[in-house]
Amino acid sequence: MTKHFVFGAVVSALALTAVSANAADWGEKMELCAAAAQDEGLAAVADYDVNFVSASSRRLTIELVPAAGGDTVVAECKLSRGKIKDVQVQA
Repeated sequence: MTKHFVFGAVVSALALTAVSANAADWGEKMELCAAAAQDEGLAAVADYDVNFVSASSRRLTIELVPAAGGDTVVAECKLSRGKIKDVQVQA
């Protein structure tokens, strides 16, 4: 019984570590996507709050909300091997 409990605790700890690492990875990808949207002619990313919308293994969608108010911009980035391959910006 104790063996199963210890095994379950170890598996849970490893799973939580993997989730935390993955969350940090998505944060980096959000910043890369925002920078790619800026390269498409959007105003400076510093003027926007970046919000997560959705993600899959190959797509990341973020919202760029102007800090001074105004229309929200949605950017959808295509990912390939952890890098931004393409970005589409919708105002």
